[in-house]
Amino acid sequence: MRSRQAIPALVISATPVLRPFSRPRASARTLNGAIVSAHSGDQSISSIRSPRAVMKTSVPAAPITQFVFRLFLLTISAAALRTGICTGTTTKAVSSLHRRVHRPVSPVRVSGENTKRRSALLNDLPVSDRDSLVTPTRRSKVAAANHVHNAQYSQAAYNLTVFWSRVGRLVHHSGGNAGAAKLIDEVGHPACPSWMRDREAALLQPRIQTIAHLSDFDAHQLAKTTHGIARIGLGCAAPWGPLWCKLEIEALSKMAGFNAQDIANVAWAFTSVGFDVPKLFDALAAHAAPMLPEFRAQHLSVVAWAFASNRHSAPRLMDAIASESHSRLHEFNGQALSNTLWAFAKMNHAAPDLFRAVEKQICTRLHELKDQELVSLALSFATMSHTPRRLFEALSAESARRLHRLDGRSLSNLAWAFAVADHAADDLFGSGSCFARRCAERKFASESGLRQLYQWELWRQERAAEWPALPPALLKRAKRSFVEAAPHPSRMQRSVAKALEALGFETRLEERTREGYSIDLMVLTRDGRSIAVEVDGPSHFLEESRTPTGATQLKRRQLRSFGHALVSLPFWEWEALHDKDPSERRRKQRQYLLTALRQRAPCQRKRAKTDVQ
Repeated sequence: MRSRQAIPALVISATPVLRPFSRPRASARTLNGAIVSAHSGDQSISSIRSPRAVMKTSVPAAPITQFVFRLFLLTISAAALRTGICTGTTTKAVSSLHRRVHRPVSPVRVSGENTKRRSALLNDLPVSDRDSLVTPTRRSKVAAANHVHNAQYSQAAYNLTVFWSRVGRLVHHSGGNAGAAKLIDEVGHPACPSWMRDREAALLQPRIQTIAHLSDFDAHQLAKTTHGIARIGLGCAAPWGPLWCKLEIEALSKMAGFNAQDIANVAWAFTSVGFDVPKLFDALAAHAAPMLPEFRAQHLSVVAWAFASNRHSAPRLMDAIASESHSRLHEFNGQALSNTLWAFAKMNHAAPDLFRAVEKQICTRLHELKDQELVSLALSFATMSHTPRRLFEALSAESARRLHRLDGRSLSNLAWAFAVADHAADDLFGSGSCFARRCAERKFASESGLRQLYQWELWRQERAAEWPALPPALLKRAKRSFVEAAPHPSRMQRSVAKALEALGFETRLEERTREGYSIDLMVLTRDGRSIAVEVDGPSHFLEESRTPTGATQLKRRQLRSFGHALVSLPFWEWEALHDKDPSERRRKQRQYLLTALRQRAPCQRKRAKTDVQ
């Protein structure tokens, strides 16, 4: 195994190699040779080996060797970016180096029409040139054909596409923004590239070239370029805004040429950088829906995730994805499955057949899921109010074995999901569990996570369970976060309050209960009783369904459990009272509210007494 002392030697030997980019053919050969020279420990550039020898060289799997090669790769990329050169040779050199870093070189495969075209190109060469390129081995013949083909057919669109794709992949394999910068800082050599810390300036020329040539891109090149630019992680703020605007325009004009992977790449890219493009997503939804049988499971998952992350409503597309996923669940790995279910939960889009099918198959596969995928699965089922006992018993047993490695966010999501399901989970939360202790050890930076923990604590009291309680300091933080959440009264809520006041009732908007819940309308009756009125708008129900979400069900159940008389007014019942005649509308509303208060608000017997102060 090579020691870390080899790192400075590598950078020193690589530095002179960065200059000959003005001579494309020589530079590609020099780059290919330099990486072999660095691997062999020779610091002299004169001992560079031939491209044919490079093709037969594979990279050992030693960790330090992989580390050194990745550093060299970043150095090469920096030189290309600093000079703003996007020639075919530069992109091919970066691509070649990237392949050698991550896997041994394999024979180049050419088939179909490309084989005939490249063979014809070889035959068109002068005999002397052809003899100098072609060797007796098949690999060398194919490599020579590739060289001639790329030299003749290279264009700006092709070069820029490869450039952005490879740079995006380099950033990704270097651990993203922070990972690549950390790698550079740890080495600390004067010749180390700093382009990861100054990417906007380094990518200025490629960005200008891309905007100028974007109309020359075909649909596949456009999608691949968009995906590569998004992976660099620079977002869509200035100075990248004009490029993303141009990408949106070109994507709309070339939509008909997108295949399944192109649709997934474009949807993921615009979502990842946070660029709001409702017209583009409408077009993607219309174009993707009839093509879904051609999608792989990963493509289905990515498209669903992108639309859910953007909160872009596309009911027909989501219904089609649910139907297609239902029939092909065996193709989904853990990540694709958890992301797909999360997307439906995020959009509150009802997909009962899909969730029932997953329920039947997933119980025996829970051990295959990663920790985040397991927690996401539980959260998605709880959000969709689909909480079968068998599934949550299996989730409880599997989660209990992983508590020691779950982070704070996963612990809070898991706790909230089981609070919604309301199934006993003694192996996960009981006296023999370390759940409360793990919560004390973890950090909860998210306010939503603290609010979830507080609702779990209310569930513990609701069930009168003898489980270890949250530590006092953490419980105090959780309740403060829950109570201080700012309410936002809706127009429908104010309309109901006005109608109740016309009937002579005293009403209070957003009244806090002793447990910390905010009641939409607290109505004080003439006999001194208090009735909690929840005005449930569309966000309280699954999309195009009258099934309450998991959060709505949990709030209703806990309010009734702690003795509050509760009336729920769903939005479709209130909207049905609309009448063009104002007097007739008021009469219907008064009759509806009196009936609801009389019939729907019996005082519930307390199942548990809260001890949260």
